[in-house]
Amino acid sequence: ATAQDVSAALGLPADEFLPFSAAWPAVREGYLVWLQGHEQEGARFECAELRREQPIGQVLLVGKIDRIDRQADGSTLVLDYKSEDLGKTRQRVASPLEDTQLAFYALLMAGRPVASAAYVALDERQGIQLVEHSDVAGSAAALRAGLGAVPVVVRDAPANAYDQVAENQKRHRLTALDRARFIKSRVDAGESNAEIA
Repeated sequence: ATAQDVSAALGLPADEFLPFSAAWPAVREGYLVWLQGHEQEGARFECAELRREQPIGQVLLVGKIDRIDRQADGSTLVLDYKSEDLGKTRQRVASPLEDTQLAFYALLMAGRPVASAAYVALDERQGIQLVEHSDVAGSAAALRAGLGAVPVVVRDAPANAYDQVAENQKRHRLTALDRARFIKSRVDAGESNAEIA
């Protein structure tokens, strides 16, 4: 009833939240199951929606961390909720230096080392899952250094062309001509403008 009351007070059409309302019970139940398992592993809630400011040189970092837990061993776990497809959440951390959100949060926690960080994927079809960042401390250090020196990425399988050009852009700051050549190579390979975009 509360959601309906708030929607009415804001003058929102009743059907606007119908998809969310239909999915919410399954997401809620899935989250509660996930949370129970998370706590059985020893994690304890510490705080949520923590707004932090942290000066780094001439820059003031400002952000709000969704959730901070204390793990069984006493270390800090930073969590961020993502209401999106699980595959998209996993893609965020596939290359630790690609997504800087969790590293940014680790920097906000200066003076208190962050042992690990993860996204809590709230996927209504695939359930609730923890998607961990493999090296949040290393990514935070690289972010702090301004990504001046990005370590070599070793992969078991070759990256696709888009992953490779993104990596090259981060390492070498590709010129406009380099990017144009890449786009032309994708057109020559038969890809449409929509696929390339």
